Amino acid sequence: SITSLTFASFFWLWGGSESEPFSIATGDDSGVYFRFGSQLANSLEQHQGETAPEIGLEVIETSGSQENLKLLISGEVDFAMVQNHRAGSIKVRSIAGLYDETLHLVAHEESNIRTLTDLIGRKVSIGEENSGTAIVTKALLEFTLNDLTQIEETQLPSEQALSLVESGELDAAFVMMGLRSTLLVEKLSQSSLHLVPLVVESDQAQDVQSASRELIEGFR
Repeated sequence: SITSLTFASFFWLWGGSESEPFSIATGDDSGVYFRFGSQLANSLEQHQGETAPEIGLEVIETSGSQENLKLLISGEVDFAMVQNHRAGSIKVRSIAGLYDETLHLVAHEESNIRTLTDLIGRKVSIGEENSGTAIVTKALLEFTLNDLTQIEETQLPSEQALSLVESGELDAAFVMMGLRSTLLVEKLSQSSLHLVPLVVESDQAQDVQSASRELIEGFR
């Protein structure tokens, strides 16, 4: 796991009025962040005055962590869901860790991508623009391949990127999500897709898990 999800808020939030609904920045409407925020808002509405405080929660669709922090720092939202590697500001504090997320590299079987080096010259989604996924992926590729111009990169939401890999329009896609997420399990059930280990090159003298663990520790 490279990162985890954190629930963040302004320091001054707790002094706000309960008569006005709070807002939470989430993510793309096809992703886990948006679903989590929507379920939280629904739960608050259903249980107001019983097991939940009498407040409303407006769910804001966004491109992800980077945009969420900008909205939070500018005061446009009250809460935000962000990956914990993102730099915040003195105005922001972490409230709770929600769940671990893992960076996955999914490739089309016919692309014959088996390592990170195999991405050179290929069409690859590195994560949606302004998302935490794109930031982590770029940093990882700069660490391992040095020159990102070697890859024909695009920046797409996870669900769209995986669908394009499945259809063969993309060779591979980086997605950051919880282990065994519904979307990932569904897409990997297709025989045309496979997970690529995060290793630079294939080394017969070292097993894949050890090589991947060594690379991620170096990246950290």
